[in-house]
Amino acid sequence: MFGTDSGDPRPTDQVRRNFRALLRRAAAQLRFTLSDHGIPIEVIARAVITEEAEALDDIFEAPPP
Repeated sequence: MFGTDSGDPRPTDQVRRNFRALLRRAAAQLRFTLSDHGIPIEVIARAVITEEAEALDDIFEAPPP
């Protein structure tokens, strides 16, 4: 559970939304870093980043058991 600055529990949908945004920023930064090191954009586009992000979306969108 994640809390707010006041100590209240943070709503689950807000945590998911923030986590997705964090993943998007991290993936974008990784793409720039790989590109800066000479890795072709085509190789980066086929990377596992998208698949991993989609897998995490599936995990966090699944209803609780």
